[in-house]
Amino acid sequence: MLIDWQDKWLTGDTRIDTDHKDMLLIINNIHDAVEMDGSRESVLVILKSLVKLTYEHFSFEECLMIVTEYPESVAHMDEHQNLHSIANILAYNIEISNQEIVLDTINFFEDWFIDHIENMDAELGRFLKGRPNPIIQSSIG
Repeated sequence: MLIDWQDKWLTGDTRIDTDHKDMLLIINNIHDAVEMDGSRESVLVILKSLVKLTYEHFSFEECLMIVTEYPESVAHMDEHQNLHSIANILAYNIEISNQEIVLDTINFFEDWFIDHIENMDAELGRFLKGRPNPIIQSSIG
């Protein structure tokens, strides 16, 4: 299932929202590559770009949570760690063991992405709005 961006997913933080849009594009690119019987190598390259972007994105969000003393930071960071671990294992399995990428796996990422931004990141965005921290002021639109 390809996912179209929806403005209801905006958090109010320019960096977070841009990363989300970029991650959605990469997820859709993986989906397209798998559906078009793309080579394992080409899908792996795209998947690795998703892993890299999610690592950078999660690091940014986690810095914001620490600086602002976000009360739900532990649960949010745990969810980040779980997804990052799953993505790394998947990439490793594809690279080393020639595991096939199935649409069920891609659908998992799509479902996780939507659930995470609609719930965890939306809550974080509400918390960050109006905070007087200079790091946040530079990124909230």
